[in-house]
Amino acid sequence: MTVVGSIPKGFPEPQLPEFNLLMDMILDAIILSVIAYATSLSVSDLFARKHKYKIDSNKEFFALGVSNIANSFFQSFVSCGSLSRTVVADSSGGKTQLVTIIASSVVLTVMLWIGPFLEQLPKACLGAIIVAALLNLLLQVRDLPYYWRLDKLDFITWIVTFVSTIILDVDFGLCIGFLTVLFLNTYRSQNLQVKIQGRVKDFELYRPVDKYLASEQESIRVVYPNQSIYFVTSDIFKQQLNFSCPSKSNMITDLSLIENCKINYGCGAGPEKSDLEIKIDETENDTLDSSKKFETIIIDFSDVQFVDEAGCKCLKEIIRDYESDNIQILFACCNENVIDYFKRMKMELDDRIFLTVQDAVSSKLC
Repeated sequence: MTVVGSIPKGFPEPQLPEFNLLMDMILDAIILSVIAYATSLSVSDLFARKHKYKIDSNKEFFALGVSNIANSFFQSFVSCGSLSRTVVADSSGGKTQLVTIIASSVVLTVMLWIGPFLEQLPKACLGAIIVAALLNLLLQVRDLPYYWRLDKLDFITWIVTFVSTIILDVDFGLCIGFLTVLFLNTYRSQNLQVKIQGRVKDFELYRPVDKYLASEQESIRVVYPNQSIYFVTSDIFKQQLNFSCPSKSNMITDLSLIENCKINYGCGAGPEKSDLEIKIDETENDTLDSSKKFETIIIDFSDVQFVDEAGCKCLKEIIRDYESDNIQILFACCNENVIDYFKRMKMELDDRIFLTVQDAVSSKLC
């Protein structure tokens, strides 16, 4: 049976850190600092939510920095928040910083006097204490059906983080969970949609026509993207907009398909049209009919929190393509960050930006 083993007595003598090892350890130090901060903040946030109090991440970061600078003079390990010790302290009824003082006093007593008496203690006893304290946390596995019904991506995050923490360790589990959240959030950001909006009867409100009893204005189409427009979503936004607001210029793909059909498959050579020709003709006619229904496109930027250089270039291309078909592009509900970035990109959209969608609509109906 594995036992605790030798426990050193007393404090190491304070001495200056070996700065000549700095360049060899700088990369490992950065990785450890990130892991230590993420671990501490995660543990703090977990119990702050449980006991309904707030934490300041800046103060946590400062406290970790000061404590580890002091520890460096005693050749100690990197210190950070410990999930197991915090759970034990919480389950024993600890509420204030006095718990830390008492726990530190106990550790100091063990280091100075009691250490030799604990050398033959089986490690299984220490593990049993931690497992008993973690029991309530482990029972959170019962929440899995709830997360599955609520959001499949949150369910995946829970499973990946839980399994990696159990198999590897808390530090590695948190890092893997963080990377999983980062990846899934990137996936979410690519799910941009452009919805067509109409005016709600008797109100100056514009809502999606597929969910509300709203009607479109004649010769005006109001659309809104549900996410910010940047390098990840700019191409998706342009495709979605072309699909929602077809024009002659974005029929190039359909015309190329027709030409390819005629050259390679002999479409149109006989007196009767094939199913493929009929489908192509219907697509072409629908696109032409849709392009004649509106002369102005108003893009509602209510959900667009920011744009970047790629997003601005995408908007310039959209304005150029639609205005080549005499369709004007207007913007509404832009926040200050978006407007400032437009100015820095020298887009000169002052005459195209309106405070509300109704203002933009009224400017065209006057």
